[in-house]
Order: sequence, then structure tokens, then C-alpha cells
Amino acid sequence: MALTSILREECPKCKKLAVEVSRTQVGSSILIKLQCGHIIAKDSIKSSSDSIYENIISSDGKHLRAYQIEAVKFLEKSNANAILGDEQGLGKTIEVLSLLRLHPEKLLSAIIVCPSTVKQQWMFEIVRWCGINKEFVMQILQTSKDFAIPGMGLYIITYDILKNDEVFQ
Repeated sequence: MALTSILREECPKCKKLAVEVSRTQVGSSILIKLQCGHIIAKDSIKSSSDSIYENIISSDGKHLRAYQIEAVKFLEKSNANAILGDEQGLGKTIEVLSLLRLHPEKLLSAIIVCPSTVKQQWMFEIVRWCGINKEFVMQILQTSKDFAIPGMGLYIITYDILKNDEVFQ
């Protein structure tokens, strides 16, 4: 399966490219209006209770800071369709990993696209904040000649590797 078919969904009714026009929260679902005129429903990520955020602790005993908890809540509210624009060093990686840890059933498989200089750091932080278990089995793709192993929970790749459609065959 080519990467473009993973990232681009098609309308389940007319099979055209599913270009989102708008989305509306209705109860526990999200209604997404597509450019083709059809509407599809997806389950939304349910917000966690406030106490659950305080239980997110890294393997070395670090807790989320208040602003990081707010970012995780923001990601939940937006159903993980958001851009985190925090300053460098404030913990965007930790915020995203906390969301993955709280909702692994909704967000895996995930592709983490980052500069090659921080791929190993992402792996370290995943283990540090999410632990080592079957939900967070990951593969780091080192070169554009590497192929993704099917069934992994997380893939860590670079921008250049993302250009190669055959990587996810």
C-alpha cells in the first residue's frame, strides 16, 4: 500500500478523494462534511477525567506540567487534529506521547515524521513516557530503501523517507 493511500482517505460512498470541508461534534461522534457532498461519522476521542493526567508519569518519575496537561486536553478536544505550536523545549513530544498513552486504541498506528537528528530521541521518549508494550512497538526507518514492517504501532521516519511512496507497501 502506497503512503499516499494511507494519508488520503476516500469517500466510502462515492470513492472520490475525501477532502474535508467542515467537521461538527455531535455527542460522542464527529460529523465530517466532504467536498463531494457526503457526510461521514467518526468516533471522537473522549476527554479523560482530570485525575488521569496526574497519573501520567515517565519512567524516571517526571510528571506533566499544567500547561502540558492543557495541551493534552486541547488535543483530545480537537480529536488529535491539531497543530501544537509551543516554543522549543516546552514538551510538544511529551504532550503527543501523553495523548497516545491515554488513547492507544484510537491513535495507533501512528507515523512520526521528524528530522533525522531526533529520530533516536523520539524512540527514547516513547519508551520513557509510554513504556515498552505491544501497543507501542515501533520501527525506525533509517533510509529510503527501508520498508515498513506491517503491524507496528508506531513508525518513526524522516521527511525525505516520507516522499517515498513504496516505503509502506
